[in-house]
Amino acid sequence: MMNFKKVIFALNSDTRLRIIQILDNCKNCGVMEILKNYTQLYNPQIHRETIYRELEKLVDAGIVEKKYDTKNKKIYYELKIKKLKIDILKRKIFISNELEGEPNDG
Repeated sequence: MMNFKKVIFALNSDTRLRIIQILDNCKNCGVMEILKNYTQLYNPQIHRETIYRELEKLVDAGIVEKKYDTKNKKIYYELKIKKLKIDILKRKIFISNELEGEPNDG
C-alpha cells in the first residue's frame, strides 16, 4: 500500500509533476533524457542533480519505478502508475492504470 503522506508530498511540486508528464511520453528514460526533455519543455536552467533528487522522491512515493538494465549498464525510470484516486478523509490511495476515457469503478 502506498504511503499517503509520501504521495501527497511527491505530487506537491511542479517539477515532479512535469517529470511525470515527461515519463508518460518517454519509455525507458534515463536521467539525461529526462533532463534534456525538461530543459527543452520547461526550464533550461534546471540542473541534473535536481532531476535526480526529484526522481528519487517520486520513486520513494511509489509513483515511479527505478530500473536497472545490466546489459546496457543503464538506470532508467518508468511510471509505475498512471492514475490515483485519493480519499482525503480516510487517508487512502487507490491505484488505477486505466487511461482517460476508459470505464472505471466510479
